[in-house]
Amino acid sequence: MQDDNEPSDAVEPTDRMRRRRPRRAYGIDRAAGQKKHGLRLVRTIALGFAATVAALIWIADQYGIERAVMLEFVQTSLMFVLGLAAAGAIGAGALILIKRFLG
Repeated sequence: MQDDNEPSDAVEPTDRMRRRRPRRAYGIDRAAGQKKHGLRLVRTIALGFAATVAALIWIADQYGIERAVMLEFVQTSLMFVLGLAAAGAIGAGALILIKRFLG
């Protein structure tokens, strides 16, 4: 028998424990946050691209380079970056397929 004056091994739930949401709710919050994060990422990339193009055009005007020449440079650079991204995506896809078929 346990005496009333001795401490109990049972843990009494605190207010914080009672207010805690079920684990399922955390997953829902995380999914909503990831959707927002994806939209923020797209917005950040678009704004960064627009700022870069504007800066390049401004620099071209400062140094007397024609806008058409500078826009061709931007287009060529964009195609190069997209080509590298495509090569990376193809390589990643190939690795995934190899892993799926061999593993």
